[in-house]
Amino acid sequence: MSDQPALSLLEAVRTHLTVDSDSDDSEGTAVKITLNEAPHTPSNPLNTPLDRSISSTSSIINIENDHEPFPDFDEQLSEAYEGRDIAITEAIRAAVQDDIRTSVVDTAIPPPPNHSEAQHVALDRIKELLSSPDLRPTTRARFIELTKMMICLEHVLFRQNEPFLAKQETAEATKIATEIFEYLAWVDDTVRDLLGVVDNVFGILGFIVEEEFSEIQKYRRMSAVIAAHLRKPRLIEQRLLSLYLNLYDEWVHNRFLYLTNGMLCRDEKIEPASLALINQLHDIWQMLSRASNNYAAYTARVNDIYQVYLIPTVSLIEMSDVPEGNRFPVDEDRVNANQAA
Repeated sequence: MSDQPALSLLEAVRTHLTVDSDSDDSEGTAVKITLNEAPHTPSNPLNTPLDRSISSTSSIINIENDHEPFPDFDEQLSEAYEGRDIAITEAIRAAVQDDIRTSVVDTAIPPPPNHSEAQHVALDRIKELLSSPDLRPTTRARFIELTKMMICLEHVLFRQNEPFLAKQETAEATKIATEIFEYLAWVDDTVRDLLGVVDNVFGILGFIVEEEFSEIQKYRRMSAVIAAHLRKPRLIEQRLLSLYLNLYDEWVHNRFLYLTNGMLCRDEKIEPASLALINQLHDIWQMLSRASNNYAAYTARVNDIYQVYLIPTVSLIEMSDVPEGNRFPVDEDRVNANQAA
């Protein structure tokens, strides 16, 4: 075993340290460390090197920086970076939407030929919205199928050589309309349930704000009720219902209504199956219109809850003053007795 004393950890520290920036053209940050050690004293061999360095070394470390590592905040530079980040995010979003449009939506819904300009505009609008990255994949898949069925329904009703509402085309159209009707009926019921629930929640919150609780307790109770019973409305879903209603009008309902009204005015005989189809197609239009309006009402009602209950409560929480001392009575006799003791 060597008789030389073990080196302390501080003796292994370099006396000069240079930290260079990641940028090639930037100035390095030079940090000078001056190490002044006291004379070395023999250490206890039972101690670890870390213990010996701490107990046996008294050092004075002087650090000199020739470059400030934390420059003053540059607001203009921050705004420039923020604008650049927004531009990058939008570019990525546009690229993703374009990829969804070309690889998913356009592939599933090829543009049919020989249709009016209004029909193509309505179809292009729905396809653009179905390409949005904000749309849930399950919702996108469902409405892609609904759109394909809408195009097929239009072809069966108006593009075949058979007379309007002939027996064969009535049967085919009824089958397609039934599939559309069943899904949209579920959508209509769901949105109506949401509207009923939000009205009930609005009433419950009215009772909560009248209770004898602190503002923070009221806010917690209201938040718990909202989280348990409501779902956040999504503008993209509301737009989807509105655009699909417009698609249905342009591709099926308007022309179908015009032709059936002409048959009624001419007092032509309409078969029972055709009458059932007329009622079903009109019910689809009513459901789409009602669901679109109810979703807009639901969104407005949720905003009412935010404006009427949450914002005022949060304002009261933020404006509440610290309680004054005289609001907490003190038993002076007891205080004096304790001081005397």
